[in-house]
Amino acid sequence: MALAGRVLLGIRARRCDVLRSVLLNLSQTSSHSKSHVFRDVHTSAGAFAGHNKWSKVRHIKGPKDEAKSKVFAKYALQIRLAVKEDGPDPELNSKLGSIIRTAKDHGMTKASIDHAVKTPGSVWQ
Repeated sequence: MALAGRVLLGIRARRCDVLRSVLLNLSQTSSHSKSHVFRDVHTSAGAFAGHNKWSKVRHIKGPKDEAKSKVFAKYALQIRLAVKEDGPDPELNSKLGSIIRTAKDHGMTKASIDHAVKTPGSVWQ
């Protein structure tokens, strides 16, 4: 296995040398000015392996977003239940006010809180 890897690396190295020499010959025979700079051509497998930043971020972001979603769903349920029990006004409903403060402290958006207060299942009657 190690020998196959060395042979493969040798082939890639020779391929880079050939490309470099072709580019060098082109730059010498070219009628263009010598101000053109030819960069090295990289033909390593790592450049074409399909790795990107998102493939690393998604494994970290996914579980965090899932946990946040569960917490926000619990707060939304608590808000709905508090609205059903004592009404949608947080000034008159102390339980609702404390749940909303806790939800805001944990990063729940105002739009999500308003939606939980106004959902059809939690209409004050």
